[in-house]
Formats: sequence, C-alpha cells, structure tokens
Amino acid sequence: MTGSSGAFLWGPTGTGKTCTTQHLLEKLSETADIETTTVDCWQQNSNSAIYHTLLPDIDPAHTLKRGTTARTVLWERLCEQFDQQFVVVLDDVDQLKDEQALYQFYEHELITPILIANRKLDFFVGLDDRVESRLRGYSSIHFQTYTDEELVAILSNRADAALRPGAVSTLS
Repeated sequence: MTGSSGAFLWGPTGTGKTCTTQHLLEKLSETADIETTTVDCWQQNSNSAIYHTLLPDIDPAHTLKRGTTARTVLWERLCEQFDQQFVVVLDDVDQLKDEQALYQFYEHELITPILIANRKLDFFVGLDDRVESRLRGYSSIHFQTYTDEELVAILSNRADAALRPGAVSTLS
C-alpha cells in the first residue's frame, strides 16, 4: 500500500495553525503509540535538512553528518528506522526549495504529513503536477483571520492572566 493520509492547514499568520497542531500532537502522544515531530521549514528548507531534523527523533544513535551525506542515503536511513506510524509536521512548508520530501512522505505508508502554510494557492502553484495531485487529496483546514471581537476577547484573557489588575485600561 502506498499513499499516506495527511492534512494541509493554511491561513494568515497568527491564526493559530502551529499552536493548534502542537496541541493536537501533545494529545496524540498521550493517547496513541505514534511518534511525532515538527520541522520549521524556514530553517530547514531542503530535503537533506528535513531528513537530518527527523533522524534524531527516529534513530537517536544516528551518526550521519550534515553536509556530508547524500539525501538519498538519508532517506534510506530514515526508511530503515520507521517501524510505526509517524506524524511529521512541516511548518511553513511553502518555504521548501524542493518538493521531493513531500512526494516521499506521501508515498510512505507509515508517515502522516501535516503541512502548514499561509496561502493555499501560492503553495500549490509551483508544485510538480504529480505532487500537487497527491497533496490535494489531503484534508484541508482553513484558518481565518480573527474578528475584532475575537482579538479583544483573546487579549483580555491574556491580560487578565498575565498582568496585575488595573494594569491595562479598556477603551470604550
């Protein structure tokens, strides 16, 4: 069997995509025997960098060095180590320089990718047609910008929790 399930979360900065995903991963790790990890694609935006980020989580004894190991060798090492379901969150996935990892994650039956980006169309526009067709099958969750009322409620709760009473005045 090939072709994993996955999810694509998208919406403007600050709408809670990463926070929601981290909360779900915490709950998942409490209730199921599933490994999880998150890759910041602003920092790790090549296939090799992604694989190097995943290796310590999957194989703590790995000895492959950054910059000296071919990405195919890294991928083979990762595949040798997968023995259970693994959720990989690619945060800011639209920053990737190459989509090979996306295709490989899709094809691996033990990997469930969760992709996070700001703009859905911008992400899909530059992808290879084969990769795009596969990823379009993922569940898509749109995070919308907060309304003014929602922001006031969020900030009021934070101020109440973090500041001494009366430190912030309200505007009418």
